[in-house]
Amino acid sequence: RRIVAARGAAESRLWAANDLDSLQVALTAARDVGVDASTIKEHQAFVENASHAWVSLQRVFMSFDCAAVQAALDVARGTKLGALKLSGCERSLQWMKVFNEQKFGNAFR
Repeated sequence: RRIVAARGAAESRLWAANDLDSLQVALTAARDVGVDASTIKEHQAFVENASHAWVSLQRVFMSFDCAAVQAALDVARGTKLGALKLSGCERSLQWMKVFNEQKFGNAFR
């Protein structure tokens, strides 16, 4: 009974995780109590998608291409990357637009 309850609780935490960090912690706990492999695999894909989106966002910011950053943000919103990271990126994008406008005119909008 305890094992079944622990598995149920761990699976609930997986579905409740709304950012990359909490999802990784929940995945570790789920593996430890033996949550079924298909559920683990599904949530591992969420981690991989969010991680890939985060790396893509970091890379594209180096380009100072506002349209590319916006596109990467749109992709990242569909992952469990987390609101804090997304809001930070959105603020940075707004700063980038202002900087580009002041420095280059409309060339990099």
